[in-house]
Amino acid sequence: AEDSEDLIEEIKRCYAEIAEDKDFVLIEGLGGFTRDGDSTLACYRISEALNVPVLLILRYSDTLEPDILEKARKELGNRLAGVVINFVPEKKMAKAMNEAVAKFNDAGIKVLGLISEDRTLAGVSVGELAEKLGAEIITAKNNTEGIVENIMLASLPLEPAASYFGRKPNKAVVIRSERYDTQLAALETSTACLILTGNTEPQSMVTNFAEEKKIPVMLVKKETDEVLVDLEQATGLAAFNNRNKLSRLQQLLANWDFKQFYAAIGRAL
Repeated sequence: AEDSEDLIEEIKRCYAEIAEDKDFVLIEGLGGFTRDGDSTLACYRISEALNVPVLLILRYSDTLEPDILEKARKELGNRLAGVVINFVPEKKMAKAMNEAVAKFNDAGIKVLGLISEDRTLAGVSVGELAEKLGAEIITAKNNTEGIVENIMLASLPLEPAASYFGRKPNKAVVIRSERYDTQLAALETSTACLILTGNTEPQSMVTNFAEEKKIPVMLVKKETDEVLVDLEQATGLAAFNNRNKLSRLQQLLANWDFKQFYAAIGRAL
């Protein structure tokens, strides 16, 4: 208990130092507030110690109901500024705006905005993938901020390669390094990067074409099955410090009521 009190005091000290001469400070929570656990308790205690409003982010689902916030409402009280509903499928946005928002408003919980599900925001950058995979980027080394929205495995499709790779845009293609003909086919389509497994250098016709199209090609020492495991982990840790994501987020927030949002967190627009 004494250690936790010391930690709270240190957090308060750091917050006061950071907040000096700032209009407002955003503090990212630890997540998982709908479940019991140490991270949830920490969020409650920190918000109480700092006496700051709390904005909760909810992932949309067809069964989303206000009662999942019952404990959070009791713990946070008036500090609960409202909620933002995230990952709303585009085809369900109208339903969410009408039904879900009404349910939360009727329960006395402000819905301050809805954000649609978006592959750009959920994607990872080419540079992030290369770092996660421990890969060497051998072409278009200055073009690593592109967002990977899809992952495709260059298996042996029954259809022509161009048709197969044309199914998904802005993709990372995982492919054996010796399959140069398939690599060229992937480069002809909307591809964010090639991930070559097998640790052998690709042919010059591939690297030259990739340079021409400014598509990064990365070489990994791991086998394909290992790469796929790493990719699954990497895509769950997408960061937002990317200018491509910022411009997309600005588009998604174009219809937000920022006056209500700022009022809810105690700041005038």
